[in-house]
Amino acid sequence: MGLKFLQDIVNLDNIQFINSSGTNAGLINMDGNDLVISNSQGDVLLGDGSADVFIGDGTNNVDIRFEQSGSITADNSNATLTIGGTGNLVVEAPTINNPTFSGTFNLGSKLTLSTSNGYILFDYEPAGDTGEYTTEVPLLKIDHNGTEKTILSRISENGGIQLGHDDSILITGGDVGNEIKANWGATDENVVLASEAGFYALAFPNNSTTWSNRNIFRFYGGDGTAANNGLYIGDGGSTQFIDLDRNLKNIGTIDSGAVTVTAEGTATLTLRGDSNNSGDTGELDSTIKMLHDDGTHGILMETKNFAGKQSFEIKSLSAGTESSRLLIHEDNYITIPGALGVGTVSPTYKLDVTGDGIRATRSTAGWAGWFENTGDSSGVVVTAGVDSGDAPLLIRKQDGTELFSVRGDGTSWFKNGNVGVGTSTPNKNFTVEWEDNNASVDTGEGLGGGTAGSGVLLENTSTTANSYANLDFRSNNADGRIAYKYNSINDGDFHFITDNGNSPETKLFIKSSGNVGIGTTSPDSLLEISSSSATDFLKLTSGGGSATPVKLIFEKSGSEQGIIEYNRNGDLEIYNTDGDGGVMIDGSASAGGDLYVNNAGNVGIGTTSPGEKLEVDGNIAVSGTVDGRDIATDGTKLDTVDTNADVTPSWVPSSDPSYLTAHPNISAASSVNNSGKTHIQDITVDSNGHVTGIVSHALTSSDFLEPNSNATLNSLSCGTFTHPTDISFVLDNDNNETASFTIKDGAGNSPFTLTEAGDLTITGKFVSTYAAKASSGDILVEDSGEIKKRTPTELKTDLSLNNVPNTDATNANNLASGTVPTARLATTAIAKGGTGATSASGARAALGAAASSHTHAASDITSGTFDSNRVKQICTTHHNFFMNSSSTTTDFFIPYNNLNESSNPTNSIYYGRMVAPYDGRIVKVVLHTTAAIGTACQVLFWVATSSGTFAPSAAETVTGVNLNTANTSATATFSTTSTAEFDEGDVLGVSIIKSSSATANMQVTVVWEYTV
Repeated sequence: MGLKFLQDIVNLDNIQFINSSGTNAGLINMDGNDLVISNSQGDVLLGDGSADVFIGDGTNNVDIRFEQSGSITADNSNATLTIGGTGNLVVEAPTINNPTFSGTFNLGSKLTLSTSNGYILFDYEPAGDTGEYTTEVPLLKIDHNGTEKTILSRISENGGIQLGHDDSILITGGDVGNEIKANWGATDENVVLASEAGFYALAFPNNSTTWSNRNIFRFYGGDGTAANNGLYIGDGGSTQFIDLDRNLKNIGTIDSGAVTVTAEGTATLTLRGDSNNSGDTGELDSTIKMLHDDGTHGILMETKNFAGKQSFEIKSLSAGTESSRLLIHEDNYITIPGALGVGTVSPTYKLDVTGDGIRATRSTAGWAGWFENTGDSSGVVVTAGVDSGDAPLLIRKQDGTELFSVRGDGTSWFKNGNVGVGTSTPNKNFTVEWEDNNASVDTGEGLGGGTAGSGVLLENTSTTANSYANLDFRSNNADGRIAYKYNSINDGDFHFITDNGNSPETKLFIKSSGNVGIGTTSPDSLLEISSSSATDFLKLTSGGGSATPVKLIFEKSGSEQGIIEYNRNGDLEIYNTDGDGGVMIDGSASAGGDLYVNNAGNVGIGTTSPGEKLEVDGNIAVSGTVDGRDIATDGTKLDTVDTNADVTPSWVPSSDPSYLTAHPNISAASSVNNSGKTHIQDITVDSNGHVTGIVSHALTSSDFLEPNSNATLNSLSCGTFTHPTDISFVLDNDNNETASFTIKDGAGNSPFTLTEAGDLTITGKFVSTYAAKASSGDILVEDSGEIKKRTPTELKTDLSLNNVPNTDATNANNLASGTVPTARLATTAIAKGGTGATSASGARAALGAAASSHTHAASDITSGTFDSNRVKQICTTHHNFFMNSSSTTTDFFIPYNNLNESSNPTNSIYYGRMVAPYDGRIVKVVLHTTAAIGTACQVLFWVATSSGTFAPSAAETVTGVNLNTANTSATATFSTTSTAEFDEGDVLGVSIIKSSSATANMQVTVVWEYTV
């Protein structure tokens, strides 16, 4: 742009510029020899931004250079650039690099050193001064009413400084500066160090500045626990030595030679340690040492912490070795490891009392005194005078009653109380008690050689034969003794001796070999009883009265016993339990079986193998009667019977003289045909000799009558008995009603008995293989052992089948409707009588079941439908436990083998789970509580997943279970849908959620339904 001048530049001493408004602006003026550039309207700008501006006199070198970078420099290193004069030089926000100031330099604002190299260097050292300066070098001064006062100065060659001039010096850390200025008197001429946590003072001995060589003095006040605040000192670390309450802590050696504690009132010296020892060895809390000058001899007094309890101990120190001399424990006992002299300065024993003796008195329960020796040396020694009346040891009750005394002559005794060995509660005059699980009764507990072991030992150490150890008894004036007599080495006998009318005698003797003698001391058998009295006997008595038998048993094994028994019926029995043995009685030692009863009950005389009820090998002489006959007299009648004489009984029909002889003998596995005979046509016998078939001809009732005689058929084993017409059995037609017809089984029982009076008794089951005969349309049923006839209508009422049609149809479809009570379908046999009677096999065939068996699988039923409830089984599980949680949101599973419920049981917490044995469902849960646990309790049913854990949600939940009254019950009933069902092998659980925080004892019954 063009320059605008206020006037033409002609012979002028200045150049005046105008600005855009036409007023005076910039001025270039000569002031004497100086060129002055000024601008009353704005700044003076030198340079165009692309070239430097040099200012000089035109003759000499340029003096000032204004560079494009904004720097103002002298043009050469020898030149001095002076800015400012007598007035003020204002430099706005300057950056000054490496300046040198001479004279006074005043800053009206802040001085910022903004780089890592920014610092103030006081570069003055007095000439010739080394070490500490003679005159300080001021580094920082303040002005006080026109007088400069140094507050920071250098006072030594290596940087020693001095801070402060007058008044206080406050050095603060943390956030405490304002509080100190506001509350501390700055004119009090103090040096104040203040911070939130305190301050440190560190020293490094021997001018070694390594950190580990530091010594620390610390004032600490930052702990929330007041006792931890105070002064700390140490080498490499610091330890508290005084707290804010002026209590000394962790004090080491005091070298002043004396410590004096003075107070206006009570003077107290307190030593307190901070041991937290929880063991029994003790940890040192505090100590007082009174040492000789060499430090290795003296007396120590210490306090220790034993498991939280304090003790005071006095020790001696000899050549650096500590020895305990006295220990006083917080639990009121004193321990003296060495000897304690009472009345003497030279005790010989642990407690040496010279004078009137020792007395311990206690007014409350517990021990007044105690002597104990836990080592192997001697125990307590009590010495008495030589007079038997002198008692070195006397124990008595408070009232003076003597309990135990040892006299000077060695006599000792207990009285007025029970004595216990191994027990503190003897309930007899003398009680010995111990507990030992040693099962070796023959050799255990030191029996061999009398060595150590449990038990009571009576020992006579004499080696003379027939000497003995004895235990004597006396009741009033009657005496008894158990003595063990010595025979020879490892050989002795027991004698049990009674008073025997003041003539003591061995009545029971046990020999060393084990033989026992009663009445003899030389038994040669395991048991020998000897008596010279005619009235002595061996007696076995029943303590149970007449209902209890008395037995003498001879046993080879549990199944081989010979028994002599006086039974409860008053019979004397001799029998053998061996399956193939008998009972033998011999008149001599020949063992020939003079009288023998075998296992089958056959009796042999002169034989040990009788084949009949009575078999005699030899002659029989009878002086009485046999079966009511006097054999001695009537036997002679046989002498008059001629050979081949007719002795046919009178009841043999005269029309059939060969009645008794026409039937040949029947052997095993044979068949006899008597075709044409009057009575029996065919008899069949099997290989065992049993009759398996009897077929008769046409018989009349008289054919079965044998007047004035008794016919007995002891054994008849038949397969079939066939007769074309009716058969009548007439029992004892004399009408005295004493005869009976009995059928017995192989065991001798009588399941069928018909008396002459007409009573029929059947003790077994009545089973018919075909329908019982009755009126047409009637049905015979067995009820409680009786055969009853029922009409179809009556039977239908019995079975509650009122809606079953009254028809003869027998297939299962006719029972498709109506309810049949289970009890009516037990094992009751039903047969239809009259026309169209159906056998049992026929009935089964009509029902679609196989007729070959009375038991069938479900597959045998070919028609009809069975109610599924007929294969269900109800099972219950019962649980008693304590619900010990206050939670009202957590599932607590009932335990199956534990006392407490479980929260979410897993495979590791197995007792809250069970495994289903069959398919089934949960029916209901009945709960009983001992406390009110809420009106809205829940019962949940769970089925575990394949991973073995219960799913996030239960299979089914029953809500609103009211258990809000103590000692009441409630029932949670589950649905019949699939959510309450489970499969065999499923892992199941039942849980309870309470609706109140109470705890309670629970009794729970779970009802399960299994499909079997």
